[in-house]
Amino acid sequence: LIKSDFLNDVKIFHFRSGYGGKSIQFFKDKKIITLCDHGIVHPKILDYLVKNKGKFPNKKNFKLKNKFWYLVNQDLNQSDFIIVNSNFVKKTFIHFKYPAKKIFVNYLGVEEKFIKLIPRYERKYNKKKDKIKLLFSGSLIERKGIFDLQKSLTYLNGIRYELHLAGPLSNTNKSRLSKLLANTSVTYHGVLDKKSLCKLMYNSDIFVFPSYAEGSARVIFEAMASGCAVITTKNSGSVIKNFENGIIIKPNEPKSISNSIKFFYKNKNNISKYGKKNKLLIR
Repeated sequence: LIKSDFLNDVKIFHFRSGYGGKSIQFFKDKKIITLCDHGIVHPKILDYLVKNKGKFPNKKNFKLKNKFWYLVNQDLNQSDFIIVNSNFVKKTFIHFKYPAKKIFVNYLGVEEKFIKLIPRYERKYNKKKDKIKLLFSGSLIERKGIFDLQKSLTYLNGIRYELHLAGPLSNTNKSRLSKLLANTSVTYHGVLDKKSLCKLMYNSDIFVFPSYAEGSARVIFEAMASGCAVITTKNSGSVIKNFENGIIIKPNEPKSISNSIKFFYKNKNNISKYGKKNKLLIR
């Protein structure tokens, strides 16, 4: 098929990073633009961000030991242009001296089928209730900031809350999160289907996601579409703006998480205000 007249009308070869290989040069030789689609931070910085809890490295010369990430890196370097899913991912590329004009940002948003799961009746926020409902959804792993969330709860003296957790949990991390799971104000739901997750989001006040490294966490967009206020990091690759539709904290700062929760507890009108903004923005 590639050798046929099919290529006469082709202007762009759009492919996923790690799956371009020799085909990139094939298309470039035919004067066809190569566009590499990449969905997480630059592979050279991913492990570093996790080990160093979201901080950027000073040095820029990293060797990739993982074979797949090596192939991804090769594709990124050979392509004419790169499309990424957040400004944060773009920042990791610029850190490694990629020209900004080579990189395009395209946030993916929320699938229509998820939007259809959101209840149609008007969501009501009870400003007078003395308890707030928090939600974390995603793999309960270090990269997602779950251990910071665990520690943040120790600073919530005098705050009445419920924290709901949804996502896969390994036996190793289950042991490390024993204090969190034993907390009577915490409920672990396991892995939920989209309908159940949507319902949980719709009935939550604040979505908490203190991640160290993402591409663009779709779960934040889903929580926004469901009407949640959000506490997250810049590293999550979201469209949250600080004190406009949520709160942006620095990675690896449990006290910042607890202070943000306290802010919403004392200013419950902001939960409703930010939640409505988020719902409209994502839709």
